[in-house]
Amino acid sequence: MSSRSDYMRRIVAAPNDFEWDGYQGNMSNWQDFGQWFAKLNVGRDKLPDEAKAKVRALVKDKKTNEEEGKSDLRIHGSRRQDM
Repeated sequence: MSSRSDYMRRIVAAPNDFEWDGYQGNMSNWQDFGQWFAKLNVGRDKLPDEAKAKVRALVKDKKTNEEEGKSDLRIHGSRRQDM
């Protein structure tokens, strides 16, 4: 029994140069693509001082990790509302 791929032609296309949300990238090889992907995360591992202060204020009187975790849920919940 023949499969569809035996008699149907197909074209697979992908751009070499592209832009995503203002970030220029290139997919001509995995190294270039990986460098572009790494640029997306630059600086995203650092919290603004305002966010750090908010977290400290919410957990300063908490005595257990569980209580701190519940505070963390409030932080994330308020961020969703602000978006």
